[in-house]
Amino acid sequence: MKKIIKFFEKLLDLGAFFSSIAFILLTGLILVEIFSRAIFNHSTMIVDEYSGYFYLAYVFLGLGYTFKENGHIRITIIYSKMPKKIRKIMDFVAGSIALAVVGFIFYRSILLCWESYSYDMVSESVSETPLYLTQIPMVVGLFIFMLSIIGFLIKVVNDK
Repeated sequence: MKKIIKFFEKLLDLGAFFSSIAFILLTGLILVEIFSRAIFNHSTMIVDEYSGYFYLAYVFLGLGYTFKENGHIRITIIYSKMPKKIRKIMDFVAGSIALAVVGFIFYRSILLCWESYSYDMVSESVSETPLYLTQIPMVVGLFIFMLSIIGFLIKVVNDK
């Protein structure tokens, strides 16, 4: 079990790394647009579109790592006062519900990405970017998030 958890954590760290890269690219793209407008009085014409794509990648690829680091919103006022056995049951139930919800969203995101690919859907902007390429980080990020939840559930079950 420890090897599985370690493998999941490596994937979560990798997701966080690519999330950071997306954030850096997002920031760089916005800076290029600012300087392009200020110095050359010309727009790149793609910043609005691509900043949205990079933001999507930034958020979705970081979900699993954020979950691992307890960065998602949690209400701990009542939870912290409960006995350990009840907390363990609550963690398992909440984790199972979260896995079901994220699993459903993951499934629907795969269908969305596949539909975009099979219909050759492109963005309506100047770049005509294939939409499935921009949806891949969403699918990968949700998969990593599911692994994070599975790792959490394994820890809850194995915790004594």
